[in-house]
Parts: sequence; C-alpha cells; structure tokens
Amino acid sequence: MRIISTGLSMIAKKVAFLVVGCWLFSTSLSAAVIPPTAGPHTVSFSADQLTVKDSGTGYSAVVQVESRLTVGVLIGEPVFTCVASWKLLSVYAGDDGFDAGLTGSSQGSFSVTKLPASVLNDIVLYDVDIAYPLAPGLAIKNNRLMLCDAGIMKTAGSNKPSFNFPSSPSWSELFWNDISDRYEEPQRAKELYVDMLSAYEERSSEKSGFFSWMSSPADKWPASVQSASINLWAVKSWLRKSVRESAERAQREAEAFEKKKTTLVDRNGKAGDDAFDSFMTAVYQKDKAKRTFAELDQKKATKPDNAAADREKMIASLPNSTCADSESLARINGDWEAGGKMQKALGACAGQSFTAEFVATEECGGEYEHHGLGFGGPTISYFCGWSKHYFADRNGRQLTPAVYSLTTGFSDDGFAAVLKGDIDFDHSGWIRSTGDWQVINRHFDVVKSLDSTRYYVVHQSFRGNRLIFLDRDTNKYGALDGRFNVVIPAKYDSLDRFDAKLGTAKACNKTSRGKSECAQIDMRGKPTTAFR
Repeated sequence: MRIISTGLSMIAKKVAFLVVGCWLFSTSLSAAVIPPTAGPHTVSFSADQLTVKDSGTGYSAVVQVESRLTVGVLIGEPVFTCVASWKLLSVYAGDDGFDAGLTGSSQGSFSVTKLPASVLNDIVLYDVDIAYPLAPGLAIKNNRLMLCDAGIMKTAGSNKPSFNFPSSPSWSELFWNDISDRYEEPQRAKELYVDMLSAYEERSSEKSGFFSWMSSPADKWPASVQSASINLWAVKSWLRKSVRESAERAQREAEAFEKKKTTLVDRNGKAGDDAFDSFMTAVYQKDKAKRTFAELDQKKATKPDNAAADREKMIASLPNSTCADSESLARINGDWEAGGKMQKALGACAGQSFTAEFVATEECGGEYEHHGLGFGGPTISYFCGWSKHYFADRNGRQLTPAVYSLTTGFSDDGFAAVLKGDIDFDHSGWIRSTGDWQVINRHFDVVKSLDSTRYYVVHQSFRGNRLIFLDRDTNKYGALDGRFNVVIPAKYDSLDRFDAKLGTAKACNKTSRGKSECAQIDMRGKPTTAFR
C-alpha cells in the first residue's frame, strides 16, 4: 500500500495538470472592519405573495412565502442562513384552455380547499431565492440585493420551516447589483455587511420569539421572493383523473337509467314530463361522457421531468459547504431557530485545520494500450496508468471508498479538489483527459463540480494556501485560494509558487520586445516590488 500525504506535491508519471475552477470565500479585509466573530442575529420577514408558473404543466399558482434570515460572521467571513414556509392560495389550470375548461370555472382556477391532502403533499415549491433588505424595514434596492436560497421547502401550509444549510459566499459574491448586472466589489460588500449586521442585531434584540403565520405583519418586515419554481403535476393529474372519474360515474348512471323500463307515456298517450326529462338527461350525460373521454385521450398529459422532484432526495443532495458534517446540521434543522443554532454549531469547527492521507490501492484508475511490433507482428500491451485512491486518517483508517484518482489535497480551509473516476490515457501513456473534477469539504461531501475546460493547476498541492492555475483561453497564470476562488486573476506569463512564510511569489510578464519583467506579489496579487 502506497501513502501520499496530501500536503505534498503528488508525483505522477506523465500525469497531466489538475483542472479546477472557482468556489467559495475570500479572506482579505479592506477598509471596512469585519469582526472575527459576530451574531448570529435573526429577523423574521412577512409574507410575500407571488404567482409561480410551472413550465412543465403550464399551470400556475399563487403562493405566500414567509421567512427568517440569520446573519453573522465566522473567522472574518460572512455567514447567513434563511429558512421559509409557504402557503398555496389558488391554482390556475393551464394555458391552452383545455385544462382550464375542466375546472368548471370561467377563470380556469380553483381553490386549494378542493385538493386532497395527498395532492397538496406532492406539490413541491423549490429554488426559492429571497432578497433581503440591508436593514429591517428598508426598501429592497436593485443595486444591493442580498439573495438567499431558502433550501428545501416543506409542504404547503406547514408550520415547519424549510431544510437548509448556512451559506458563506466570498465577499465578491455577497451583494448583487441588478442595475450593473454584477456583484458589488469586496470592499463595498464589507461596508454594506457591517451596517447590515448592526441593523439586524438591533432588530433581533427588539423582536424575538415564536414565529407564526398568525403573527401581525407589523411585527415583521418585508422580504422579496425574486424567483421560485413549482411542480404542479400532482394537481394536473388529479384534475384529469377527477374529471374522468366524474364522466365514468355519469355514464354508468345514464346506462343504468336506460336499462330501466321507464314508461315515457301513460295509458292515455300523454307524455310524462319528469320521465321524459330524466331520459333526455341520461342521453345527454352519456354523450357528454363520451366526448370527455375522447378529449382526454386526444390531449393526453405527459409527465414532465420536474414532476420527479422528491423532498427527501433533494435534502440528501443539498450542498453543504460548511465545516460541520451534514448529519449534525440535519439534526438541528426543523424549527424556526435553526439558522442561529447552525451558525453557533459552526463556531466549534470554523478555522480548524484538516488533514487526510491519499492512499493508493491495487485497483487501476485508468488503463492505456501500448501498440508495438514483435516477431509475430503488431502487439498490444495493456498498462495501468494510475491507481484508484481513498482518503484515510492519520492512523490509516479508511474514510472513503477507493473511487478517486487525483487530488490537490486539503487546503487550510478544509477543501480539496478531487478527480472521481478513471483517467483517460492515449496509446502512448500520456493523459488525454482527466474527466470531471469536484470540490469536496472535510466531510467528503461534494460542494461543487468544476469546469474542466478552462482552468488547470500547475502544482498539484497548496503552498501558502494558494494554487497556481493556467487559464487555457488566455494562456496566463493566476492563483486560487483555499476555497477555490480565483483571488489572483490570470494575467501573468509566469507565476511561481508562493512562499508560505513570506506570503509572496514571483510573477513575470513579457514586454513587447520579448523580455521578461518580474516582481514579487502578495497573496492577493498586489505587487510588493516594482516590475523590472
């Protein structure tokens, strides 16, 4: 068994460079003074009513969303969590008019009180992005939006909040400017967040306690749902099933009436009005049922892809980019105080270093064919280009299955990039493709898939909590931080590894005359010496 420490450079025979992209967090502080720790501060927000359309069915629904936002700071980084619940007020059936006609309403809508509990349970509201004000009571401005994904919503009308994990984006991805169509610069984001922390701390101390749908809107403040998706297939299929069952029932009743030996005229030859009316009604109902069957068969509904949405599966696949394990955070989820509880739980692990060993096995992680010539003619030999690996603790205890081929090792922030799956070699043994890379946290949960077409890392381990990468599009070098953010844009013709003690690296660019001018740059890319 071969053990390679993830803190050292990986030496691989003819191994290509690591492909990586960007992920969470940046660490430097600018003019705004960000405390090492702050909060959590929690504020409740009143219901926002909106119409959400289901593109899969053509149906739409009017919903109300109430939420809570918890904000704070851990090791100098922003941390926030939002949880929400929702009500379903009404449903509009379809765009083509057919399903709308099935409702029996001129508007094509019906009250949710008609829906069985089983149908309500299968309606899934998801991808709920909520914009919050910088201070409770302030208007939400398009030039400074703080957006939060509310996580996995419970059923409509539930008094339980959504299932969610805390978020900690980089300062450069904290406040969205809808006017300029970009995020606020890190320095400005820090200034805004400091003010936001102060306002939320004041408001959370004034108003606290049990969150309820019955609370007065005056006790809360407005938030704004920017976007949401909904799966209304359960309503569409229930409506069509109900209409078909109603038609079948009417048809059976009409046929049963026809089988009766009903006398339409009396002995004197006089028509019986009631009997005749009943007979004609039966004929009409039978004919109407046949038309309904024909229309339903002609306009069959196809189950859309989003109808497969399952809350339990969505919860299981919800990314967790925190230092705490998903199971521990899942146990905290469930009440309206979850945001604050989770952020307090993160305080126990935030900033702790993490190490793991990358252990090679005898299982092959990528074969290649070698074509040659022998005395008997052409020959083909098969060689293993790289082994499958797993992560182990310092005592050698296996922590993961042996499914990885390459890794950067874990950064000081507890994140690593890994290649899961086989490496693709050409017939000469050179790497043709390293497949798809992913970022994992210290619990080996996948945080993000990486773009394997643009970036690759020159040195396959961290130094000074930095990775040097090459941008394939520009053929320039830059650096990633320990959370896989681009902290130094790709703008240098060459860039050495950082000195972990000095926190500097040598960067060079070629002049128009083909000569190289070099300087020392710091961890954020700022020159500490002049280019010469």
